Amino acid sequence: MNLVIKERFWAVEAPTRTTKTVKVPLVVGKVPGMERHGMHFTIDSVTDEGVQVTVHYQNEKYNETWTVTEEQGVYYRPISMDGGYEYLMDLKKGLFGK
Repeated sequence: MNLVIKERFWAVEAPTRTTKTVKVPLVVGKVPGMERHGMHFTIDSVTDEGVQVTVHYQNEKYNETWTVTEEQGVYYRPISMDGGYEYLMDLKKGLFGK
């Protein structure tokens, strides 16, 4: 099984589009290919219940951690009023579409 992270760009009055999709094995460590302006993702632990994923920022107070399971993916959109990037994390291909 793999962790799939889909990065999408969104903006007010513009169509949302996928800018990057990364598929990585469930191995603890930094997720390669998911760095942007000082932000990156890591896989912190892998258990039978799910995979713990953290987004890290230069300012640690903005870091967030989730548990992604086979039954439930994670949607993450950093605070923004007019556009930016959002992330879909999944363990099952197809949960958020292809």
